[in-house]
Amino acid sequence: LSKQKTEVLIKREIPILDVITQSETDLAFKIEGLEEERVDKAQKLALGFGILEKEPDISTLTKFLDDESSRKMLDFKDEINLSIKELKKINDLNAQLLKNSLDYVDFMMNLITNIGDSSDNNYSHQGKLSEKNAARRRLDLKL
Repeated sequence: LSKQKTEVLIKREIPILDVITQSETDLAFKIEGLEEERVDKAQKLALGFGILEKEPDISTLTKFLDDESSRKMLDFKDEINLSIKELKKINDLNAQLLKNSLDYVDFMMNLITNIGDSSDNNYSHQGKLSEKNAARRRLDLKL
């Protein structure tokens, strides 16, 4: 979904972005449930081995497994870590694309609110902020 989101952000397809974001939210809830199940099973496995840690890690558990099971668990751990790194890289790119889009919108809003005022200076002849521009500047603030 993150890769799809990158394409959607580049193409600025906001309705599709909303659908992807909702799907990500749904998946996050499912992952949270699976994580709770994983922790529960890891605790039970650890107790079976006499390990009293509340949340034992894979490295601790593999010490008590046969070589093949240990290798499979460590390979799985490596796959998950690789996926997380790739996902983080994609999410960082998406965050930058979103920031760029917001900066562009902010720039355009400031440009639109200043149309027709290009001949006006921000300051009056007395060196004070002119009343007309002081009122307009309130619209220039980022939210």
